[in-house]
Amino acid sequence: MLLWTALEVWKTYKFGPSKGGKHKEKMKATLQEYGYEGNADKIYDLRNDIFHEGVREGVKDHLPLLERCIRRILDELKIYLEGKVK
Repeated sequence: MLLWTALEVWKTYKFGPSKGGKHKEKMKATLQEYGYEGNADKIYDLRNDIFHEGVREGVKDHLPLLERCIRRILDELKIYLEGKVK
């Protein structure tokens, strides 16, 4: 849940707030931009199951892929912040 929350914060930073039902499309774009190698629709649906219904089946299969995606975002953020400090 924490990984996904971090991803949503970054999505909003990169693509702006989701208005008019564009949340799923922007999340898929964020996942793809940062090299998520799994099925973006499937991980998004799994996210909805967890957050809205408490279903956790199959989550562990996707965590390594999602973690790699988040690490790429953190690497980009680090580079950005280092550039601002100099």
